Amino acid sequence: MVTLGPLGVILGHIQWVLQTNAITSIICRNIVLTHLGNQIFDITLYLNGQTEFLNRAKFIKYNKNDNESFLKAFSENWQITIPLLMIHCIRKMTIITILTLLSLIPLLGPIVTNQLLSGRRAFSYMGRYFTLKGGSAKENKDFQYEHLGLFFTFGMAAGLLEFVPLFSVITIISNTIGAAKWSIDLIKKNQN
Repeated sequence: MVTLGPLGVILGHIQWVLQTNAITSIICRNIVLTHLGNQIFDITLYLNGQTEFLNRAKFIKYNKNDNESFLKAFSENWQITIPLLMIHCIRKMTIITILTLLSLIPLLGPIVTNQLLSGRRAFSYMGRYFTLKGGSAKENKDFQYEHLGLFFTFGMAAGLLEFVPLFSVITIISNTIGAAKWSIDLIKKNQN
């Protein structure tokens, strides 16, 4: 920053604003607006005539076999399961570290990181649909991989809208409505 002179100070402030906006968006989407987002999602479905889908999904199905099979596998094969869990945690921490370091590159880093996370962002917005539909985690991931292009394009558009400082909190709600509209299209395709 010192070696770039006045340009370094400007770049430092831009980077600071972008990083603060990214952290604010993550906190708002995952902690503060979770319940509100679910309500907006359900209201959008209701206003677009999907009351039957909402009534069927009112009682979310609990698949007892999934939980029991995990516990059974864990208790019987803990020598395999614990190292696999450790490898999974190390992998996640490595990805988080790489994305954090990438986002520290001035101007370009936050944009690239934002777009790299677009598939995950779209999946999180569609999470309410998957919950209401009642599918298993494997079915949901399979659906994501079958429609990977749609998830990336939706996530990229949502990420660009969330990238604008001070405007991102409002666009989180509009992105939720967009995910609900996408869900309505999927429901109609499944009915036909």
